[in-house]
Amino acid sequence: MSTTTDLPPYSELATGDPHTAHESLIEDSHQDHGTRAATPCSEIVTGDPLTPHESLIQDSHHDYSPRASLPLRSMEEWEFEYKIERNSNKGKNIASLKVLAPAAYSDNIPTFCGAGPVKGSVNLYFTEPETITSVVLSVRGGFLPGDSDGTTQLTLFNVSNTLWSKDSAEETRDPLLCHKKLRGTHSWPFSIIIPEKIQLTGGSTTRSAAETTEHFLPQTFMERVFRASIQYKVILHIGRGKFKTDHNINCTFGYFLLIRPPPFPALKTLAYLERTPLLDPAVDIEGWIPAKKVEISGILFKSRPVAIDCELFLSAPLIYTRGSVIPLYVRMKSSEKPALDLLATHKALIVRLQRRIKCALSPKPLKNTQNYRTGKDEYDIVEAVWWPVSPEQGSFAIDTQTHTVCLNGELQLRGDLVPSSTLPVFTVKYNVSLRSVDAPGFKTAKPEKILVEHPVDIVTSFAAGPLAIRHVHPGSACQERLAVT
Repeated sequence: MSTTTDLPPYSELATGDPHTAHESLIEDSHQDHGTRAATPCSEIVTGDPLTPHESLIQDSHHDYSPRASLPLRSMEEWEFEYKIERNSNKGKNIASLKVLAPAAYSDNIPTFCGAGPVKGSVNLYFTEPETITSVVLSVRGGFLPGDSDGTTQLTLFNVSNTLWSKDSAEETRDPLLCHKKLRGTHSWPFSIIIPEKIQLTGGSTTRSAAETTEHFLPQTFMERVFRASIQYKVILHIGRGKFKTDHNINCTFGYFLLIRPPPFPALKTLAYLERTPLLDPAVDIEGWIPAKKVEISGILFKSRPVAIDCELFLSAPLIYTRGSVIPLYVRMKSSEKPALDLLATHKALIVRLQRRIKCALSPKPLKNTQNYRTGKDEYDIVEAVWWPVSPEQGSFAIDTQTHTVCLNGELQLRGDLVPSSTLPVFTVKYNVSLRSVDAPGFKTAKPEKILVEHPVDIVTSFAAGPLAIRHVHPGSACQERLAVT
């Protein structure tokens, strides 16, 4: 038996780190057997809890003043209540499930980070003696492959806690029991730890292979355009014996895990601390990762064949926090200066962050196989913005026959990106891709849409040390043409 983990290389699990770019994970899900009301509870001081709804990166523009220090804030808890009401007497409850969740993470639904815990209380209200066989609370996570009736799913984990049963030793000591029936009001607090890691055998539900792999729980995932989902629930089951319908309350909750990347290399850390431009890859070798070098060939002005050597650099390490940025650097060389002139604009070079999701669970056992989408779901997240290199970085020429143009760029990451995951049945991967150039007067010789593709990981917590600096105002365009040497 072998064991592997899906944590990105050199990254680490962040414990108790509030610096996360988390936003609302999924939409409000109304339950069939209850309603939800949220009220604030007592505050818990956590030291330095930057709430996930705040801006999480520093900006070099005067419009966005950098935060000199992170303020001390309190962590509230919100109570979400789900109820079963009596049919004959509306407003009177039979049972209620109350879930407490951090207000910083929770919006429409309770949301938990890491091990949680998931805590709250179960309450029963009986005006007459009621036959109850058991009261069981479960916290469950599952992968739903797209079956519309929800009957087929892969259970990622299931932690159950029997709060009461008619065969328990407490039965004889409960003064409210009458002939093995419950009456009056009963309340049970609960606190259940979420397992941050799970083990899967064989990589699919067939379990044919002996290999066991260990994986971190994936974040809650529900999107209208993609039928497969990752869901987490608190389930209250009240058994009522033979010939009676059991009571059930389902509470859908959001989940995410704090994973931090390694610190920035030394020179990049210094640049962020002193708020100076990032150094050229030729100077800061450890601070940049070169992608595959490509030659862009084409026809200039419908008459002259030209070739441009293009090299894309990504900021090291290749693990980025959502809500932050991916710094980029491009160096292009050619003997044809007019060709570089055409590409020396922010719109000519197209670099995008692409998300790829793949579901590997076989659709054979599904009742409605037409609702299951196999293969990859690819989606372009954001396109890079570009601006001229600073005088400190500079452009250079190899010889008098070769001209060079260098560009600084960045991909601005949304705070609600789904983090990378290599769960065998549900993988989430990201790539930074250089697309075919788009410049008037220049027609590429090869029709390939993607020239360079480099994998990256997206995580949920910031690295130790300074935050990355965003150099471009969100939504702005750097239209200044770049200097060619």
